[in-house]
Amino acid sequence: MSDIEQRDEIDQNSASQAPERKSFVSLEDMQSHTNSTRDFRNTSLAQESSRDRNLGLPTLEINHTNNNNNEFNAQSATHLARDLRSGNEQTRTRANQTLNDTNPAQVTPHLGSENHATRESASLILERMGNRALPALEDAMRSGDLEVERRGQQITQRINENPANFRQSIDDLRSPDRATRQAAQARLSGMSVDQRMDMASRADLSDNQLANLRQTLGLSNEQLDKLYGSGDKKVFGREQNLEALNRRYVAQRMTGQSTGETAAAIGMEMVEQNANTPADRQRAERMLQEGLRDQNLPGLQRMRANESLTNLLAPQAGRTQDARTAFNNMMKEMERIGQGNLASFQLIPTDRHTEFIDRFNGAANPLGLSEEDRQRANRNRQMLGEI
Repeated sequence: MSDIEQRDEIDQNSASQAPERKSFVSLEDMQSHTNSTRDFRNTSLAQESSRDRNLGLPTLEINHTNNNNNEFNAQSATHLARDLRSGNEQTRTRANQTLNDTNPAQVTPHLGSENHATRESASLILERMGNRALPALEDAMRSGDLEVERRGQQITQRINENPANFRQSIDDLRSPDRATRQAAQARLSGMSVDQRMDMASRADLSDNQLANLRQTLGLSNEQLDKLYGSGDKKVFGREQNLEALNRRYVAQRMTGQSTGETAAAIGMEMVEQNANTPADRQRAERMLQEGLRDQNLPGLQRMRANESLTNLLAPQAGRTQDARTAFNNMMKEMERIGQGNLASFQLIPTDRHTEFIDRFNGAANPLGLSEEDRQRANRNRQMLGEI
């Protein structure tokens, strides 16, 4: 049995366990069916790469298109999707080359395939294509097939919510190709101002990219300040959700305002919300560090930012030294506040910071604090007890 035949037999066995495509009378019915297939998809996608390695199948020998007429058929979709997820770097590189050469319009018909694995493969391929798949998806969603419409909507949403695709849209605004520029302008114009500001905060735009984005907004400094309070320095002590803080941060960068307090507030809010993903933890750390670099950051906010940084870094492998530095910086700031401004010191939440000191300065000494560091922490704890 050939390698391709081995794969096909395994794929057929896997597909036989998958929920079959059904006929639906509404998108609501189809969404209910989606919920029942989600676990299957997550499990099967995670298992395929390790399965190929265990079988020793040489994926580099697979052609992603029909050799005779360059047709992109169901088998092509299945093999390309698998190779895009391969654990082998050469295989992924080759698959990405094929991806770049593939017309999205060749893939969208497979969203309506009777075979579950083919539908899943087509979905993954189109999502990996990013912005250039959007016109073909828009056409496909007018086909009248509810399955294609549902999948097309989901893929379009994931593409539009991907920060890398947003950055590409910004860069495309300066493309020498007129059609590319117009497509990027249309994509961005289809988003509200708030949506563009939110995406800008997630996409880590350079100053040039931010300037290009601002041209699509058509807002003056005064309008940005009115919408997002970009010139308002009073960030702390107010009700602020993360979305509002992100928009303010972007507006401040656009208008050349200081971003230190807002950046620190974003980082602290992300830590409060647990910053569960590696990307969230990286961004929270970056925002906290940006805030701490601001020499004008008030003492209490500097202390709180170091507290959040300690809580963020301490559980991470290999970050003990960085967490220890943040803890000691917080203790030094707390000591300075206590010595110079008792009224400010009394604003420190006593119970929370007592527990914080005990956790990192206890008998276990998880941060490896020096004797001098521990003595400083003990003095601060004593001052907290006297408030």
